[in-house]
Amino acid sequence: MLCFHIKELERGHSINIEFLKDKLKDFYDDKTLVKIIDGLLVDKFVSFRTNFINSTDEYVACELEKNNLKFKKLNLKDELQKRGYDLREYIDFFDFQFFILENRNDYNKLILLDIYKNGFIYLQNPSTFIPVILMDLKDSDNILDMCAAPGGKSLFIKSLKKNKTNLTSVDFNKLRYEKMLYNFKMQNANIYTINKSALDLDDNLKFDKVLLDAPCSGSGILDLNNNDIHKYFNDILINKSIDRQKKLFRKATKLTKNVLVYSTCSILNTENEEIVKSFKNKQVFNLKIYPDNLFEGFFVSKFIF
Repeated sequence: MLCFHIKELERGHSINIEFLKDKLKDFYDDKTLVKIIDGLLVDKFVSFRTNFINSTDEYVACELEKNNLKFKKLNLKDELQKRGYDLREYIDFFDFQFFILENRNDYNKLILLDIYKNGFIYLQNPSTFIPVILMDLKDSDNILDMCAAPGGKSLFIKSLKKNKTNLTSVDFNKLRYEKMLYNFKMQNANIYTINKSALDLDDNLKFDKVLLDAPCSGSGILDLNNNDIHKYFNDILINKSIDRQKKLFRKATKLTKNVLVYSTCSILNTENEEIVKSFKNKQVFNLKIYPDNLFEGFFVSKFIF
């Protein structure tokens, strides 16, 4: 029955699901594979959070109501538990509130509001909250975001701590770096930035906590409704991503004093579990999120040194 469902999906969409299946079949059973494919086909809710540097949840909710936008305020912990994810002793870390629009078509109205234009809110998928939350941020932390652009996780760090903590955000891509600077300015975030590869950072630099949201194939955020998927999701991209992930992870272990969080928006084991397996003895938390109508596919792992 499950295999039949996948065949029906393939017939219903003129796309190459077969390539994705081949990459996933060695790691997932049929039931999970169908769940993943369904999750990559469904439309997602528009999700966003308050920028606590500039505003509050109460003010944002008031502005949404004033402009007749229907929304829900969700709790990250509750949404993860509903889906059966094991949060273990880190369950209280995930007690975070965010917003979704009930009507996805209201996105065009949302981005015209002052709360968006003035940086009071930030559009962000809840999956990407998880690596930052796991860092257990303290005001005195000296933090490195190794592959930061366009800056969403760096901004979340600063939002949670209301611009406290010392944060260095690094990215080598010039265009993405410029976009990151723009986002930081819009959100009123005080962040030190470096426009070069994190691989070129001096090994003598040490940070209390390091976030490595590594470049990846994006297998957890694929749009399977796009007929041109093969043009941007292929073996060349996957192998290039794996090579860079290995190098970046090794570098991250040299720069970390206390806590390292590794994440990707991929659901391929070769980009996740296989990358971090050499430091399994230091791994204290591991979570893979499957795509659905709220969450993007995501992997996150926390290490304590």
